[in-house]
Amino acid sequence: GKAYLAYMNPDERVRLLAAAEDAEEGPPIDKAALAVARSGQVFEEIRSRGFAASGRNKHTATPGKTSSIAAPIFDQGEVVASIALVFFASSMTIQQAIDTFATPLRETAAEISDRMVKARAQGPQPGEAASGRARSVAFEQRPEA
Repeated sequence: GKAYLAYMNPDERVRLLAAAEDAEEGPPIDKAALAVARSGQVFEEIRSRGFAASGRNKHTATPGKTSSIAAPIFDQGEVVASIALVFFASSMTIQQAIDTFATPLRETAAEISDRMVKARAQGPQPGEAASGRARSVAFEQRPEA
């Protein structure tokens, strides 16, 4: 969602938001949220913090029962994905989640981004697609703090 949109090419974001508004299938579009997205202000805040946060997400299978924080993942400077932590809103406030998990989430996203660059630099391995995008990147399990 928003973490990805905040870092994507602005022209591409405009086209994507226009397509979302024109979509005839899928869930109804929240016109107020779309207007906020078009203003770009929310994306400036996300870029300054390095993550997006949404308390009591409305557009889910269980509206208002989950919250989330997310950070972008980059490949060669271009946003290609985001990693999110989704949790029951009743388990903690969005601020508690930000205070506890935003830094580790950003660090994990940065580590994934770095490993993608390193994997690309190594080139495709036997049996992989020439683009190298088929490679999985293994992460060692970290001990709990």
